[in-house]
Amino acid sequence: MTKNLKISALLLSFLLVSCLTNENDESNEVIKTDSSAVDFALDIESEKESQLDIQMSKPSNPLNLKIVSPDQLKVDGYQRYFLNDTVFTGLSRKYEGDLIVFEVQFNKGKKDGVSTFWHENGIKKSILTFKNGSAKGEFKVWDKNGNLVKEGVN
Repeated sequence: MTKNLKISALLLSFLLVSCLTNENDESNEVIKTDSSAVDFALDIESEKESQLDIQMSKPSNPLNLKIVSPDQLKVDGYQRYFLNDTVFTGLSRKYEGDLIVFEVQFNKGKKDGVSTFWHENGIKKSILTFKNGSAKGEFKVWDKNGNLVKEGVN
């Protein structure tokens, strides 16, 4: 459970307990309302945590592309990327500790495909689509809490 959810649940529990001490009929109605509010708040928080789990998941490699760190690549004046003097096709991933910072896909030395970036807290920051070295296609940007703040097409 997140810290905010724990605080909210604690506050709502306190409200429920204080309503139980009042024995008139109105208090029973308040208890039902508060109980529904607790269930609703928990459902919303659970849904948000599921979205964050998806965003924080480790990147996959369904195409079984070669994966290298960015410091292994060399770039020329034409924005072509090379691995051992050969144009690079694959993925470049940068990590800080156990957390991924970014993943960029390359084809024949050029950025090509979806590039993904993550916030320091592990939540996805942005995705950007490249075609033959240029940003072309869909993009999305999320804040540090996992809320989508911008999307569009280049």
